[in-house]
Amino acid sequence: MLARGRSVRSSIVGVVRRHAPLWRRAARSRAVWVACVAVCVAAWPAAPAAALVGQASPATLDDAPVFAALPSPPTLADGAAVVGDGVDVRGLIARMTLAQKVGQLLMIGFGGTRVDGAVARLLDEAQAGGVALFSRNIVSPAQTAALVRGLRAHDPRVGGVRVPTFVAVDQEGGNVVRLKSMATVLPTAMALGATDDEELARRVGQALGRDLVAWGFNMNLAPVLDVNSNPRNPVIGTRSFGSDPERVAALGAGYIRGLADEGVLAVAKHFPGHGDTDVDSHYGLPVLAHDRARLDAVELLPFERAFAAGLPAMMTAHIALPQIAEAADVPATVSRRVLTDIVRRDLGWDGLIVTDGLEMNGVVAQYGTGEAAVQAVVAGADMVMVLWSPQAKKSVRRALFAAARSGRIPRERLDEAVRRVLTAKARAGLFSRAIVDPTATPRALAENDRSAVVEVAQRAVTVVRDRAGVVPLRPGARVVAASPLGGFLDVLGREVGATTVPLAWAPTAERTRADAARVAALAAHADVVVVGIHNGDHAAVVRAAQAAVRRSGGKASVVAVSFGSPWLVQAFDDVDGYVCAFGWRDDSARAAARVLTGALPPRGRLPVSLVDAGSPPNSTTGTASTTSTASTASTASTASTASTAGTAGTAGTAGTTSTAGVTSATGTTSTAGVTGTTLSTTSATVRAVGGGSAGGRGAP
Repeated sequence: MLARGRSVRSSIVGVVRRHAPLWRRAARSRAVWVACVAVCVAAWPAAPAAALVGQASPATLDDAPVFAALPSPPTLADGAAVVGDGVDVRGLIARMTLAQKVGQLLMIGFGGTRVDGAVARLLDEAQAGGVALFSRNIVSPAQTAALVRGLRAHDPRVGGVRVPTFVAVDQEGGNVVRLKSMATVLPTAMALGATDDEELARRVGQALGRDLVAWGFNMNLAPVLDVNSNPRNPVIGTRSFGSDPERVAALGAGYIRGLADEGVLAVAKHFPGHGDTDVDSHYGLPVLAHDRARLDAVELLPFERAFAAGLPAMMTAHIALPQIAEAADVPATVSRRVLTDIVRRDLGWDGLIVTDGLEMNGVVAQYGTGEAAVQAVVAGADMVMVLWSPQAKKSVRRALFAAARSGRIPRERLDEAVRRVLTAKARAGLFSRAIVDPTATPRALAENDRSAVVEVAQRAVTVVRDRAGVVPLRPGARVVAASPLGGFLDVLGREVGATTVPLAWAPTAERTRADAARVAALAAHADVVVVGIHNGDHAAVVRAAQAAVRRSGGKASVVAVSFGSPWLVQAFDDVDGYVCAFGWRDDSARAAARVLTGALPPRGRLPVSLVDAGSPPNSTTGTASTTSTASTASTASTASTASTAGTAGTAGTAGTTSTAGVTSATGTTSTAGVTGTTLSTTSATVRAVGGGSAGGRGAP
């Protein structure tokens, strides 16, 4: 403490000495000179002095001081370390306790929809740098605004300076949406990929950013910059912009700029790339067995472009890279060769590195949460994400604190991580930004900027195959249409008089057989049979229609419309027509139907490679797809429990609207259908090819 006192006095003396000649000339007398010195000392900011009180590192983590007040943020300007918001990051770090530094490394989650006593204690004890909210935390607009305000009331304080908290949400769009009815819900990234329009990507980022800021969020755990080149990928799929690295890079950059335009920090994921994997890291350890040359050309390219464009933060992937990391089973999240050698040294990026959830089996099965956190920070991560278990959060805090106190996490590494956290906050203007006012009425959903969202849905529809020339449907054609999406059937029934067959979203084996039989009976007397599909269960209906046409000797054409993975075409025999909408929400469903009726032109460009899908000349297939990866060191257990999902545009469909997806800890399912490759007509847990989800208990 005495040393700090001497440091402050030395700083004052230094200022006085530097400006002495000017003051002497102005004062012209000893009395005025003394008065000038007195004014200088009196005006010195109170924050550094206040920081001298009780700032010795506590003996234990639980001795850390508790800060809950919310004063107006002062301006600190103390030299070359000053960044955005006029914040002296270096000086702020110097005044932090060890517990406060460790706290800034934490991105935590919690259960509940308000800041009750338990949540308040968690916030005060952890002094976390960030909080991530999920569906389990979000009920209504007013409740969410009040929740964010309550969280921010517990922003850590360092010597009178309020250190703003990252308030993050995982709002990708498509299958991964936490704000379901109170923010712009984007189509899937792959739908945006089909538009191949970087400026449109920026517009949708802006639309989403405006909504997030209105509710008090300042960080979005998106976009996905994974190049999805593997059709068997069970977790990325339509969350990716596609299989062409250049297209992924361009659209990702546009989306990131759009969020930044509205004051939202993007966290691009999952570095170094989760696209060419066939295991979900929520459940096992995927292996990316490529050498550095391949990584540079494909997986790393979108991230490198984003780094160059000013990306503020990125998220790591729990994937093994046997040709890159220290050992064959070391995940990128805890690999110094990946996070420090590649990111910092080779790519020269100095932004914020955030881990994916440390409760995911891709890392926790091998290390445990506490040890994984320590190894991640030592390797080069700046924030660690622990979202679900109270015990896991406590384990991570204690492990990081002990490692920092013992020197296992060197002081230089700890301060470097804290510097990046604070710098990201300062550059985003969070120190001076007003906190959301729960008494204000944020703009209604009707006022949301939906024009960009609708444009993406309409421009994304891609006619991949039309061998019989049936798209658009000819006037007077006898059309049978089957789909789990009510909006799709509504348009076809109303505009072309189609006989419609509502399909269940995730049918039982018995329901699948009944649906297939009904469509088959109608197909024998139709000119065109259109089957809208989202997963492998619906592929059985396509096959039934094809078989019925063959048996009857009819000439009906069968057209499949995918509202999920474009690779679903591999699940059934050759069809006459194949159309991709890349999303199941109502805008996408209606846009696909309007393309079939001729009300909209098909403008989409296929963002992935379908090796033998029979793409017409006017479709762009992107880069060649890699269809195999090295075997994983861990087996993923796929959940098959159906859980309710409130899907837009399913009104009017028969049967259940549940998904056979992995139920997350939020109580909702973030995927419409389990993904994978096994197809069967006798199981309700049929998995579709490469659908993509962020389900499971863990993280984005």
